[in-house]
Amino acid sequence: PIKAAFTEPEDSEDTLGNVQSAYYIHCGFSMLYCLTVVLQCVIYLCYAQPLCNKDAIKFFIANPACIGGPVLSMIFGSLNCMIAMLMWVVGTSGIVHAAVLGFFTCIMTGVLIAEVYDKGSFDPSGESKKSREWKWTHMDRDEWPWFVTCAKDEKAIRIFRKFGDAIKDDVNQHVVDNDNFEQEPASVAGARVAQL
Repeated sequence: PIKAAFTEPEDSEDTLGNVQSAYYIHCGFSMLYCLTVVLQCVIYLCYAQPLCNKDAIKFFIANPACIGGPVLSMIFGSLNCMIAMLMWVVGTSGIVHAAVLGFFTCIMTGVLIAEVYDKGSFDPSGESKKSREWKWTHMDRDEWPWFVTCAKDEKAIRIFRKFGDAIKDDVNQHVVDNDNFEQEPASVAGARVAQL
């Protein structure tokens, strides 16, 4: 059981009991969510791994939550684990320590949300401002994005520019494919999709 490491008021026994109950509940939910993540990943991998590329696409279309579902379960599991940690700190060290922990937890959560948004907005087409994050390898030095101009390691920049040379043909082919797709009749495009 949770035991306070500070001087307790005379009427704090019921409060500590409530904190302890909340701690147990959130620990249980956290464990269940984490088990769900493991089982979902194993099940989806077992079903999708033997499929060919086209059948795998069909599987993802039929089960659109198979990618985001485990991620969402992990988020809820981590959230419940953090709440349980806060309950423990409240019961053992007081509300001040819990507030400090909660503050830094909010900062880390904001950083992770920004990271998810940044990676989710990746644009491989090369048609938006976001694509400058990888198209800089084909640009002049004065057009590079800020995170490249701030880098001091010229060797690393040369390596990444070689990566850019490796995808230059693919970028050009992507532009040609987009032009052909725009000129392609709707009936032909529909037939190509139906072949999947």
